[in-house]
Amino acid sequence: MSAGLLAPWLALLAQAAGPPVFEAGVETVYVDAFVTRGEAAGPRLTAGQFELLDDGQRQSLRLVDQQAVGVRAVLVLDLSGSIEGRKLEELRAACRAFVDGLGPRDEAAVLAVRERLELLVPPTGDRERLHAVLSRLEAGGATALHDALYAALRLEPGERRPLVVVFSDGRDNLSWLRRQDLQAAVETSSALLYGIGLGQFVLAPGDQAAFSEPELPAGMRFMERLAQSTGGRFWAARRPEALRAAFLRVLGETRERYLLAYDPPGPVRPGYHELRVRLRGVKGQVRARPGYRVRRRAPESTSRPGG
Repeated sequence: MSAGLLAPWLALLAQAAGPPVFEAGVETVYVDAFVTRGEAAGPRLTAGQFELLDDGQRQSLRLVDQQAVGVRAVLVLDLSGSIEGRKLEELRAACRAFVDGLGPRDEAAVLAVRERLELLVPPTGDRERLHAVLSRLEAGGATALHDALYAALRLEPGERRPLVVVFSDGRDNLSWLRRQDLQAAVETSSALLYGIGLGQFVLAPGDQAAFSEPELPAGMRFMERLAQSTGGRFWAARRPEALRAAFLRVLGETRERYLLAYDPPGPVRPGYHELRVRLRGVKGQVRARPGYRVRRRAPESTSRPGG
């Protein structure tokens, strides 16, 4: 896909039978996992210290070298009218910090969300190009957030780990995609999704932290569920100045994650696969996608499921 307006492309997608799906016949399944002890990331583990069940069947795992693979991040930025002024200034700074923190093999793309979706920069490792586009971000208009997420999931990751980072105040007043369409697209995508919300939240008395577990508006609760269904998470920033820390937390956690891979003994069964990932011989908590969805393989087509 080339840079430019995505509206014509989305119009073509609207005529398709449904959201993108993984098809049976894949050889390798990838599952992205994060391990913590309390609030901190745990010590580095080996493949033998993980146990993964795919529909109840234990799999033989191996770890993929994350640094060798690299990350392809898509920044999905809500640039509606509610993000003008100080919020937009802080968002620019947060995205620039994220770009500066990328590794030498990493790439990033920027997808602007307003009345129309615009791929401001396709996936690239050119930091100067990314900074130039981020410095020119402008806000205004309504938001087609669900459509933008769908578009981000369709961008080809190549050989890199697909990461989608969506920033929004949680409002979507223009998308034509239904929530169930987007949920299905997330379940059948190998992308890891993180959400960052900015707004006024209901907090527990005395809570002064920049990030918390507030009562989220309905739109943000949906974003949180989407992120969790990939093994990612959603952070709520209560003030614009906290956005930089939120974007850097996403990047830092991505660095600490594990990419587990396994080869199913036979063809992958079409339908939903339940995944369970747990530790063996060590203490900690694992966060990974709870499952993935596969469709029957189309003639002369190949794809892969992942997480």
